[in-house]
Amino acid sequence: MSPRLRRSSALLLAALLVGLGCRGLFLRERPAQKRFVVEAERGETRPAPPGAPPLEVRTFTASSQLRGTRFVYRLGPDALEFDYYHGFWTEPERLVTDATVRWLAAAGLFSLVSNAGWGEPGRLVLEGEVSELYGDYRDPSTPLAVLRLRCALLDASGPSPRVLLSREYASSRPVAPASRDALVTGWSEALGEVLAALERDLAATSAAW
Repeated sequence: MSPRLRRSSALLLAALLVGLGCRGLFLRERPAQKRFVVEAERGETRPAPPGAPPLEVRTFTASSQLRGTRFVYRLGPDALEFDYYHGFWTEPERLVTDATVRWLAAAGLFSLVSNAGWGEPGRLVLEGEVSELYGDYRDPSTPLAVLRLRCALLDASGPSPRVLLSREYASSRPVAPASRDALVTGWSEALGEVLAALERDLAATSAAW
């Protein structure tokens, strides 16, 4: 092999090694991103009674601290931190909306439960806001998965909507072990608890429908 060819081969090998080394360093500095889903399944499906009305569930909104898909951690009274590498599959308010539709569709209270825009506008409309959804690490020994949801059931049959139910629901679940997977499991359990309470309140107001 000529000296010129040997020199070119050495330079190519050096560039390859440097590139691989930089790539390894880059991967160490930027861990792989993970996306999670929060969901709650009611389990048993009950049939709706004859004459039950349909329910339209509008896409929930979210508080300003939850804009986007990143996980939120509370570290102090006024200290919030965002996780840039782990978050939800889509906006959390959409995940909660879809879980609410599935839950109430199995509750046996309404003839049909659908997302807004998927059918004819219904007389009964459910609106909601995800006001809190974060990992509470203010006490590192007992981390919590926190969820707070505001809901309103409206009668939209008249010229102006009439509020039939307006309530706030909150739940917190312990996170053990303290991991992101356990945090998501805690949020899902908290969401199931909140939706069970919402179902009970909707059943209690059914006479006003």
